[in-house]
Amino acid sequence: MRCPITSRKIHFSLAVLTLLLALPLLQGCAKSKQSQIVGSWRMPSPMYSIILSLNADGTYTRGVGQDKASVSAGESGAWRIDGSNLVMVPKVGLGAGKECRFTISQLDSDKLVLTQTVMNLPTVQTYQRIGG
Repeated sequence: MRCPITSRKIHFSLAVLTLLLALPLLQGCAKSKQSQIVGSWRMPSPMYSIILSLNADGTYTRGVGQDKASVSAGESGAWRIDGSNLVMVPKVGLGAGKECRFTISQLDSDKLVLTQTVMNLPTVQTYQRIGG
């Protein structure tokens, strides 16, 4: 005959153990997104391209150019991943010190799509990877 209290304790212990084992895996997902997004990205337009370089040390630069080597001064600062958002805080340039959040709509090995609502209008920025 099984003791119901002991059975409940065992089930609870197994549930807690499962949760503790799953936490590192969930944290690994966030790190994976962060490591995936590191690199240089280009958003082309008819007249120029925006080059966004997200460095592994949590810093970034964003400017105008055709490739990473030809970028003219723009902004630089710190970035981080917060859930499904890319958060950038410029230290130099327009909006210095103000947090800017973009929803990561798509992140593949060669494509990054960021969305942001500005003055109640959604904006979509589509980048192509140009370097790791």
